[in-house]
Amino acid sequence: MSENPKNQIAPESVYREMYNEARRHRDHQFTESTWFSALLLGVIGFLITARFGSGNTAQRGAELISNCLVRWAVMVLCFFIAAVSTYLVWACHQRYDKIRKWLDENLEPDFKRATFKLKPAEQCIRSHWVYYITPWFAVVIIGLILFA
Repeated sequence: MSENPKNQIAPESVYREMYNEARRHRDHQFTESTWFSALLLGVIGFLITARFGSGNTAQRGAELISNCLVRWAVMVLCFFIAAVSTYLVWACHQRYDKIRKWLDENLEPDFKRATFKLKPAEQCIRSHWVYYITPWFAVVIIGLILFA
C-alpha cells in the first residue's frame, strides 16, 4: 500500500511550527521570571515601607514583621518563590535547547549548514542566567531587610 503524497507534511511547515514552539518556550522563561520577580519586588516594597516608612500603615507593618515567626515565614515563602522561579526557567530552557538542537540537526537546510556553519555561540555566562540570579538577589535583599 503506497502512501498518499497529499498526506505528507512539508518540511517548511514543520520547521515553522517547531521554531514557533521554541520561541514560545524562550518567551515563557522571560514571562515566568517577570512574574516571580514582581512578587518578590512587592514583598521588598512592603518590607521597606514597614521598616523605614512613616504613618499608620508602616506602623502596622512594623508590628507585623517584628514577630520572629512572621519574619521566618516571609523568608521561607520568598525562598520558595525563588526556587519555583528558578526551576520553571530551567525547565523551559531545557525544552528550548532540545527543540533548538533538533531543528539544527534535522531541519536546517543543507546549504545553510555547509555555507554558513551557523552554531549558537558558546559563552561562559549565558543570558538566561539573569533569570536565575534575579529572584535570589531579591531574596538576599529581603533577608537583609528582615534580619539586619
